[in-house]
Amino acid sequence: MNRYYGYLVFLNMVVNVFVYVPQILIRERFDGAVNAILLAVPIGMLIMFIFIKSLRRYPARSLQEILDSLLPGWLSRPLAFLFASMYMMAGCITMLSIGDTSVRYISPEAPLLLAVFMFLIVVCMAAAHRSRQILFLIEMILILDVPLILFIIVKAFWNRSINWDSVAVVGMSYTHLPSWTAISGATYIFSGYTNLVVFNKAFPKPISPRWIWLFGPVGLGVLISSFAVPIGFQGADGVSDYIYPWITTSDSMRVELGFIERVLPLFLLLYAGISMGSTIVHWHVALYLVKEALPSSWSLKPAATWTIFGTFAAFTLIFAFLFNEQNISELGSGWIRLRFPCEIFLVLLVLIAALRRRRTV
Repeated sequence: MNRYYGYLVFLNMVVNVFVYVPQILIRERFDGAVNAILLAVPIGMLIMFIFIKSLRRYPARSLQEILDSLLPGWLSRPLAFLFASMYMMAGCITMLSIGDTSVRYISPEAPLLLAVFMFLIVVCMAAAHRSRQILFLIEMILILDVPLILFIIVKAFWNRSINWDSVAVVGMSYTHLPSWTAISGATYIFSGYTNLVVFNKAFPKPISPRWIWLFGPVGLGVLISSFAVPIGFQGADGVSDYIYPWITTSDSMRVELGFIERVLPLFLLLYAGISMGSTIVHWHVALYLVKEALPSSWSLKPAATWTIFGTFAAFTLIFAFLFNEQNISELGSGWIRLRFPCEIFLVLLVLIAALRRRRTV
C-alpha cells in the first residue's frame, strides 16, 4: 500500500479527534453512540474496500474522467460540482472551527473574521500546489504532530483524574440503536480515502487494498479515544456543557516534568497544524474537481485557481461573519449528516463505472 494513501486516511482520522465527531458522539452518548462506534468500523471499511477495489480499474484517473466514461457531460459536470461543494464545505467548517478556537483560547481580543482570514491565506497558497507536493506536506505534518498527539492520548488514559465510572455509565447504553447522526459522525473518520477522486492521478500504480484492514483497529482506537476520554474527565452529564470537549479536557491535564506544564497550548498548536493540513487537502480536491468540470479554455488559466479559491474564501468569511460558535457547531453536524449519503453515492458511481469497464475490457 502506498504510504501516501495511508497518510490521506490517517490525516482524516486524526483531525476528527479534535473537531465535530467527538461533539456528535458525545451528544448522542445515551442514544446509540456506543453501537454507532462499533458499526462504523465494518461500514467504513467495507465502503473503503469497494472504492479502492473499483478505483483500480482507473489507474491515474480523476473522478471527472471516471464520470465522463459513465455519464453524459450534461450530467457528469453538475455531479462534479456537487462533490466539489462538499469538499469546499469540509474545509470551510474546519477553518471556522480553527478560527473560533484561536480567538477563544489564544487571542480573545482578535475578531473572528481576522483570525479566519489569516488562516485562509496560508491554506489557499498551500492548496494551489500540485498534488504530489500536497502529499509531501501532509507527510511532514503527520511526522511532526502524530507522536505528540499519541503522547497526549496516552497521558489522558493514564491520568488519575479520569473517572472510568462515567465511561462505564455511558457504555451501558449499548442497548440503544444508533441514530443516523451518530453513524454519520462515526463513519466520517474513515472518509479520507475519498480524497483519491483527485489524488489518484498522483499515484502512477493502482493502490492495493491488501493492507487497508489496518485502518479498522486504528479507526476503532481513534473513535474510542475521542469519545471516552472527554467523558472520563468531564463526567457523563457534564461533558455535554462544552462545545469543544477535547480542548477542555486537554486543559485538565498537566505534564509535571515537561518543558510545557499545561497541555492546552501544545494541544492547540497540534490541532491548528492538523486541521490546516486537512483543509489544504479538501480545498485542493475541490479546486481540481471544479477546474476539470469547467471548459479547459478557462480552467487552465492561472487566474482560474485564485478565482475559485476567492469564492471558497468568500463563503467562509460570510459564515464567520454571520455565525457564532453554536451555529458553527450546528453547521458542522448538518454537513456530516449530509456527507454520508453523498459518500455512498460517490462510491456507487465509481463501482458502477468499474463494473461497466470490466465488461467492456
